[in-house]
Amino acid sequence: MPTGRDRAKAAEMAEATTPWETARSGRAMRLFTGVGAFLLAIVLALVAVELVDREPGGLTRAALDSLDESGVENPVTAVLLNYRSVDTWLELGVLVLAVMAMFALQRCTNLTQVPQIERGGYVLMRMTSVFVPLMILGAGYLLWRGTHAPGGAFQAGALLGAAGAMLRLTSRDAFRALNGWALRGLVVLSFACFAIIGLGFMLMNRRFLEYPSGQADEWIFLIELVAMLSIGAALWALFVGAHPTEWSSEKQPRTN
Repeated sequence: MPTGRDRAKAAEMAEATTPWETARSGRAMRLFTGVGAFLLAIVLALVAVELVDREPGGLTRAALDSLDESGVENPVTAVLLNYRSVDTWLELGVLVLAVMAMFALQRCTNLTQVPQIERGGYVLMRMTSVFVPLMILGAGYLLWRGTHAPGGAFQAGALLGAAGAMLRLTSRDAFRALNGWALRGLVVLSFACFAIIGLGFMLMNRRFLEYPSGQADEWIFLIELVAMLSIGAALWALFVGAHPTEWSSEKQPRTN
């Protein structure tokens, strides 16, 4: 237990720290952070320049040599959904856990219990009516493009999630039917689809997520389609369920 002398000493030290000294220490911290960020940016730029001039390594060359057998023409998609498909499956599992944590923190069974956001103004309303249909079309295009060029399920799902966020900001709850168990099912759908397809291949005496010869492109497109829907639903749910200001307003225990 601190004695009266200890309390008096702590009070004297607190009074000795003037506002000017506090401001000076804050400026020093900002300066230190800025210099550190600048040096880190220089290091990353040098690494990027070196990677551009470097010849493809052994794994890169092997991935490119097997591209014709992967079922897609884009090497990034081939890595994500063929060579390292298990990693992508686990990444979808992380999204599932994030949505589960959001529901646990909200202490609710569906998102209809989450307070509505204040309705946006006229400009946002007009932008939403114009851009949301284009964003949905863009998501479909990115999904198709991912088979032969940069794109894919994650980019398309992010675009769908952003469209849902715009609808939410304008108080257009277009996804009201997805609340509750329907939303949970859609979020888990891609993770479950990955697992079911992989186990099905194992029953065919193949490895987990080892596509049959000549059918990789069909299976990859199916998985990406389901993943796009799950990613979009997960991102929308995380946006709707995020209310840190309400959590911080709860009564905090008093400290002596």
